[in-house]
Amino acid sequence: MLERLRSLFSPGPPVPLVTAPELHKQLKGKQKPFLLDVRSPREFQGGYIAGSTLIPLGELPPRSGELPKNHPIVCVCASGRRSKKACRQLMAGGFQDVVNLSGGMRAWRQAKLPVRTQSGRT
Repeated sequence: MLERLRSLFSPGPPVPLVTAPELHKQLKGKQKPFLLDVRSPREFQGGYIAGSTLIPLGELPPRSGELPKNHPIVCVCASGRRSKKACRQLMAGGFQDVVNLSGGMRAWRQAKLPVRTQSGRT
């Protein structure tokens, strides 16, 4: 009984992190990770990392089949909280190489890295 309660309330396995500068460097390399943005469409329109695919967190379970199984995935949100949940969901679903952008878009912008909008670049 006690073990079952622990499993219900445990935070889950650790989620690997990548910093904004590290991710920016990876995106310039030959093997770019798949960028999964789990924010709302409205947040996404306000600015996103070029090459990102938008699947809001609430839509992730039924749409996880759209994601590459054997390719690194970096989850992105505003602060890193929702994307951490997304990472855990994906890990539980069998995705092996899932990483969370530490600090989310907030950290990306603070690092003064390029942000795209529907109308171009900011």
